[in-house]
Amino acid sequence: MKILNLYYSGTGNTRIIADKIEEIAKLSDHEVDTIEVKKEVVIEFLDYDFIFMGSGVYHWLPGKPPMKLIDKACVRYRETGDMLRNAKRRDHIPFVHNNYYE
Repeated sequence: MKILNLYYSGTGNTRIIADKIEEIAKLSDHEVDTIEVKKEVVIEFLDYDFIFMGSGVYHWLPGKPPMKLIDKACVRYRETGDMLRNAKRRDHIPFVHNNYYE
């Protein structure tokens, strides 16, 4: 399985988790690309079978850089026709979302 392990870390804590995710996924013989979100990063999300996305929480939301990355990708995919507005669910692409509150 081709995995995208995408993270944004302001303090370094999320990077530690991203590194652990990469380590465990590689032990299971998965191909993993671990990428830190920066302004100039362009990701081809549809090239991956599974996506991990980690960020610190700022005012109950992910950091601005990963949110901007997703927004730009959505615009790009809509322009190319790869993602339609109100597109039907793509069941072959898994999505996992977890929130932890202490």
